[in-house]
Amino acid sequence: MGDFMKKIYENLVQIPYLSIYTKVLFSALELKLFDYLKEAKTSKEISDELKFHHQNTELFLNGLYSLGLLKKEDDKFQNMEETNRYLISSSPYFFGDFLRASTNINDPKDFDFVEMIKYGPNIGAIENDELSFEDMFQDMKDSQSAIRSTEIVEIVRKLKEYSSIKKILDLGCGAGLMGLSIVSSRDDISGVLFDKPEMGPLINQCVEEKNLGNRVEVKLGDFLEDDIGNGYDFVLSVGTFFFAKFMMATFLEKIYDSLNNGGVFMTIVDEISLDYSKPKEFVLSWLPYAMNGMDIYMTENLFKDEAKEVGFKDIEESEKLLAFGHLKVFILRK
Repeated sequence: MGDFMKKIYENLVQIPYLSIYTKVLFSALELKLFDYLKEAKTSKEISDELKFHHQNTELFLNGLYSLGLLKKEDDKFQNMEETNRYLISSSPYFFGDFLRASTNINDPKDFDFVEMIKYGPNIGAIENDELSFEDMFQDMKDSQSAIRSTEIVEIVRKLKEYSSIKKILDLGCGAGLMGLSIVSSRDDISGVLFDKPEMGPLINQCVEEKNLGNRVEVKLGDFLEDDIGNGYDFVLSVGTFFFAKFMMATFLEKIYDSLNNGGVFMTIVDEISLDYSKPKEFVLSWLPYAMNGMDIYMTENLFKDEAKEVGFKDIEESEKLLAFGHLKVFILRK
């Protein structure tokens, strides 16, 4: 069997088991099992401590061991090093809430691919040509928690301009947690969180929970049409450019004008290759919407080519493996 055929075969063999892998992991997260396995413990010690059924606890821990999430020695179970980093609920790199939320957001249960292939887009979906974020507040909040916000702050902290950033804008902020994480990174940073009016209750809730009401202003409106303010040292916009695909130059000019001289604009774009082959995360996660008539794919170089025309003096591009997958990170300087 050739290497290519072998790879396809190995992938096909895994498909029947993907749902059980996911369910086992999510069950462990719900029980916070990893929080109790920083030190090596027997299944009896764990079941006694948490008042769980002993035999089933041992069986389940063996399941986590088979997934490579635990190590096992002398009948004692313990987290792997990466498990401590990503699956303990108190870790700033905690993946749990994000995994649950993004799994819900990417669930294609409401889309019938067979029907769309046979008969074309669903007319109702075309008429309602935007994603119903208002119905997904908790998922949106969880999708920006811990690992997502930590990744953003780590990128921002490495910017040469970081020490001079005083006022930021998180444009199309969703729950606002990524912008809030930047504001929280230093005591002298203030911020503006901007999104649709429907997002107001969620954004204000997050501001209140982070106790940053004295340093953060919430602006609500259509970021494509309305005034977004000015005097910013740093603008962040994540996952917004597919909304601005047909007026990208105008949108970029608005961002450019909102920045102070020497200001920085950072965006993270889920670009796909020109031949639609990769990364599969985004080719497939946006597929139901594309098949329902939404021209939502961002092909490579589309953003960069438009940005060059606007006047940014420096465009820095890198590809990073972040929580959402393989993404393009653009740093643009005025």
